[in-house]
Amino acid sequence: MKYILSIISLLLFISCADDDRIQNPYLPNVAVNFQVNLNLPQFNELDFPGGSAVLRREDTGIYGTYIRNIDNTTFVAFELTDPNHKIQACSSLNVANEKATCGCSDANSYNLIFGQPEDSSLPYSLKAYRVQKQGNILTITN
Repeated sequence: MKYILSIISLLLFISCADDDRIQNPYLPNVAVNFQVNLNLPQFNELDFPGGSAVLRREDTGIYGTYIRNIDNTTFVAFELTDPNHKIQACSSLNVANEKATCGCSDANSYNLIFGQPEDSSLPYSLKAYRVQKQGNILTITN
């Protein structure tokens, strides 16, 4: 009986797949792994709930990363590239008033708290990155 259960369990395990994940065809997977020191003056805004910072360096994603302090313990980070069309020079998102807007003719815009598109017909939300806080250091990774 144990033998049969083992075989059934093995078959179930092998047949499981994660094909249900929606892969964005427009954003390539680039390695994101950087740290933000909250003691540095350029990140003072991140010391307060609702504060944010935009980083546009080579190691911060395709066109950069937006980081927001939600409640001093929870931080979110999003890729600043429009996820709903092929990458172009105008795909870089401009940040203003808790909204990120694409510079292309479609002018897609996204909520910067949840990363959701303002137009519900758009299929992809902003690409979120993992944020871990240890002391005064934020580590942002994908």
